[in-house]
Amino acid sequence: MERVSIGSLAYSTIAYEALASEDGRETGGLLLGARTFSWQALRIVDATGPGPNATRARTEFLPDAAHDLDVEQRYLRVLGGEGARLGHWHTHSAGSGTPSPADLQAWHTWCEMLDDARSVGVIVTPDRDRGWHRPHLDGWVLQRRDDGLCSICRPVALEVRR
Repeated sequence: MERVSIGSLAYSTIAYEALASEDGRETGGLLLGARTFSWQALRIVDATGPGPNATRARTEFLPDAAHDLDVEQRYLRVLGGEGARLGHWHTHSAGSGTPSPADLQAWHTWCEMLDDARSVGVIVTPDRDRGWHRPHLDGWVLQRRDDGLCSICRPVALEVRR
């Protein structure tokens, strides 16, 4: 199974932002890291919360696309073009860390629109004992098939580096 690492800054941001889901509505944000080749492991080093115009509902999260694009462009400038948006994360207030049909559709759309070779999706759920104060993360990677379409979605092992 492919591994994706999440740095402590990214994990802390996700854990903090996920606390908003105590109200029963989903939230989410961007996953940021360094550009890599398809054969290299992905390393998530930073994450964001939702933008001011994101939509948070009980069973869906719609990102603030303008905010996310602005954050991504600033991130690229700061890292001299070596930074990259690696994907998105969002919470599931109820249920599992498995992507819903709506999640898969959104991930495929973003992958195609943004011309990503591969993209990470992280679903954050409350811990059984500690709830949103120690969330659980499940990772998924979308990758282009040989014909160029983004349609391979498989689970990945997330390694949180605290």
